[in-house]
Amino acid sequence: MQNKGFIKVFAIILTLICLFYLSFTVVGRQYNKKADAYAKGDLELKNQYLDSLSTEKVYLGYTLKQIREKEIGLGLDLKGGMNVIVEMDVAQVLRALANTDDPQFNQALQETIVQNRKGSSSDFITLFRQNYERINPDGKLANIFSITMSDRVAPTATNDQVITVLRQEVKSAADNSFNVLRTRIDRFGVVAPNIQRLDQAERILIEMPGITEPERVRNLLQGSANLEFWKTYNVNELGTYFNEINTRSAEYAQAVRGAAATSTDSTAVTTDSLSVDSLTLVSTAAEGEKQEINRSFVEYFA
Repeated sequence: MQNKGFIKVFAIILTLICLFYLSFTVVGRQYNKKADAYAKGDLELKNQYLDSLSTEKVYLGYTLKQIREKEIGLGLDLKGGMNVIVEMDVAQVLRALANTDDPQFNQALQETIVQNRKGSSSDFITLFRQNYERINPDGKLANIFSITMSDRVAPTATNDQVITVLRQEVKSAADNSFNVLRTRIDRFGVVAPNIQRLDQAERILIEMPGITEPERVRNLLQGSANLEFWKTYNVNELGTYFNEINTRSAEYAQAVRGAAATSTDSTAVTTDSLSVDSLTLVSTAAEGEKQEINRSFVEYFA
């Protein structure tokens, strides 16, 4: 009897746990229906509606984004979606590492690109080495890559050693690309995406169930990031210049007011000209003696 009671309690607890996690799927679908009713067939408007609620707590303290992440993943077979293979441009990586105009290197690289597009069981680095050694049997890859990678490739390194370093560089670039793609897809809000590397290191398989905007996803995956640097200043660095501008502005304003005042006193001062761009002041240093002071506005800030 005690065992039966334990089994009943365990079954009840397990049922409650299952219902709790199933509730996320129910709530997520309810909000999808609300988005469909609001958008009336407009996919962009639907996404805007869901994005506006992604950070709002809508169920038991969970945000809509968290709820969609906890939904049951139906996969591509049941839900449909998008399946793409992203391939890294290894040729561009080699060009950046070589930084050379060697014609034999460029010819081997171009032939490798053509072979790789046609399909090959070998990876890009292996094909490149075969083509380069065929075009230049006595050539040394160290002469090409030791300039820009002097800390990893010695001038006396063999082709095997250089190829090992190149594979490491390609793998590092592939790892960075994989992390960037995973971050972008997570921010896109895809439920239960599948991201994995294929046998060849430069290719990544991406499966995204429930995608209704393939063009938007394509732009997201293919977009390039731009890193910009802006020169900034501290307030303390500019304080001296602001004080100088303030002082010169006060001097100029005082000079204008003084010129206007003296122009009304016909017994003491006569003015030849007075303008904003060019200021001519006439004052009496002594009785019967005139002194002209010519200062332009720009000269106060020179």
